Amino acid sequence: MLVFLKWLVVVVAVLYGSVVAGMYLFQRRLVFDLRPNRVTPAAAGFALSVVPASRLVLFGYSLGSGVAVPLAARHDCAALILFAPFSSAVAVGAAAYPLIPVRFLMHDQFRSDEVIAKVKAPILMVHGERDQVIPFRFGRELFDAAADPKRFVAMPHSDHFTLFRDGGLAAIREFLGGLGLS
Repeated sequence: MLVFLKWLVVVVAVLYGSVVAGMYLFQRRLVFDLRPNRVTPAAAGFALSVVPASRLVLFGYSLGSGVAVPLAARHDCAALILFAPFSSAVAVGAAAYPLIPVRFLMHDQFRSDEVIAKVKAPILMVHGERDQVIPFRFGRELFDAAADPKRFVAMPHSDHFTLFRDGGLAAIREFLGGLGLS
C-alpha cells in the first residue's frame, strides 16, 4: 500500500508540474495553438522566415494530420506528408462510438476532407491496413478527396504504430527524392 501511495504522489506531482509549465509557456506566448484555423499569421510567418516555402515539407501523423492539412491548404509548401491520416476526427469518433452523438459533442472536428482539395503541394499518404486507431478507410477517403499530385502507400502488415519501422521512412525518402528535396 505504501508503494502505491508513493507512486500516486509522484503521478500527481508530475501532472501538476505539467499543468503549471504549460500555463507558464502559454502565458508567455512560447507555444503556438496549432488547432485548425488557429495558427497565427505570426507563427506561419516565422516558419517561412526560417525555411523557404520551396523547401518546407509539412508532416502530420495521426491527429497531427488534422493540423497539417489545413496548414498546407492555407500556406505554400513544397510537400505534405501524412501518416495514418483521417478524413475527419469526428468521423473516426462516430465510427468508434456509434451510440454517442459525437458530431454534436466535438468542437474541434478536424475536417481535413473539407480542405484537402485546396492543397497545391504534392501529397504523400502512408497508412497501415491493420491500423485499429485510425481505420484504413478514413485514410483512403482523405486521399480520394485530395487533388493531384498525390500518392498513397498502403502498408499491408502495419498498424498505427509500426509505419516507420515497416517502410515509412523509405517511402518518405523516395517521395522527397522524386521532388528533388532529399
